[in-house]
Amino acid sequence: MNNKRDISTLDEIIDALKNNTDNAESILDRVNLNVCAYHSLSDWDNDQHVRKSIYKCDEFELALLFWNPGIVSAIHDHNGESGYIYVIDGSLKEDVYELKNDSLIKTKTHVLNKGKWSRISGNKGIHQVSSLVQKTISLNIYVQSFNSIYVYDDKANKELEYV
Repeated sequence: MNNKRDISTLDEIIDALKNNTDNAESILDRVNLNVCAYHSLSDWDNDQHVRKSIYKCDEFELALLFWNPGIVSAIHDHNGESGYIYVIDGSLKEDVYELKNDSLIKTKTHVLNKGKWSRISGNKGIHQVSSLVQKTISLNIYVQSFNSIYVYDDKANKELEYV
């Protein structure tokens, strides 16, 4: 039996991460957010996901992302840092890639449904995220705040992009 209580607000997530960002996985395992509270913060765009930074310090950043159905991110990394996606509502598909011999190779595809999370890390953290058939809200945690990512094209060329 799990004796740890649920984490039910963004403030509780922030406080837990302030104490130890290395513990992000066990924190996410305890998250139980009220979906209705986050729909009221929503901001939808038909052409791309919308990213709202909730909290940022040197150790981590917490952001809400709003995805209309069919929205697909660029293939990108997080500039060597770890990142987590937690689905508050809806579902996302994540394709994970590796760079081998100057080519991008898709190594894994999985679907994240409400209440599920995924992690990418370090130099192997290249992925593409897409929303499926419904509006989706995700909570993203970026360990070590960063201001840029690398975006890849289908030929594995990469370009620095500022976020």
